[in-house]
Amino acid sequence: VKAEEPAISVEAPRWEETEALARRLVQESRVEAALKALEGEPLRRKRWDLLLLVALLREALGERPAALDSFEVVADKLVAAGDRAGVRRLLDRFLEPEETTAAVRFLEFLARGETDDAERIELLGEAISIRPGDPELHDLLAPALGRTGDPAGAREHRLRAIELKLELGRDADLADSLLRAVEEDLELFPARVGRILLRFASLAAWEDSEPILDLAIPEIERRAPGLLTWEDIAPVAPKVPAKPGPRRL
Repeated sequence: VKAEEPAISVEAPRWEETEALARRLVQESRVEAALKALEGEPLRRKRWDLLLLVALLREALGERPAALDSFEVVADKLVAAGDRAGVRRLLDRFLEPEETTAAVRFLEFLARGETDDAERIELLGEAISIRPGDPELHDLLAPALGRTGDPAGAREHRLRAIELKLELGRDADLADSLLRAVEEDLELFPARVGRILLRFASLAAWEDSEPILDLAIPEIERRAPGLLTWEDIAPVAPKVPAKPGPRRL
């Protein structure tokens, strides 16, 4: 085996040659012997063609977890090369018969490069079904839904992305998203937006959260009286600086 790794591409002759070799070894009942021989090849964990061959042979033996380990490395190399067709070629193996967490990475890669919003929505929807707590996936899905005439869906995923980031303790770079939530969503969902803002205030520096709280609190009090509980407000209380006169939350 030559040490130099060939450029990876699902369109490369080496890909078809590797698949053909795997089929021949299966037909000749030489799968186990081939795998044993490959065990002595130091490049089997690095070269995509050897990884693909190992994956196909493991798959032929019904060893799905071991096959997926090698398929995953090949798929990551395809992602790095920007080979969308190659990633699609392998994707179903990560989705059937059972979905794997690795599938999310490849679905997101395909979605980011997809120009058709309907296809992007389908890819991201599948990724979210596997990993619903990933805020970046919701962030990616929201604008695509907005462009395809689903403002309610877009709003839901946009707000969910903010909530998930705050649940993960990530309060940085949220100013624009929070301002949009106040301007566009507060009227319909005052309690939800109020909880988002209070959670942000519990994490961020007071000088960062005070301006948006001052902007939103009067409207929240008007539209959601009594819907925010002490449990919502308590984490913010220690951050409120002492000032003359009453401060409302």
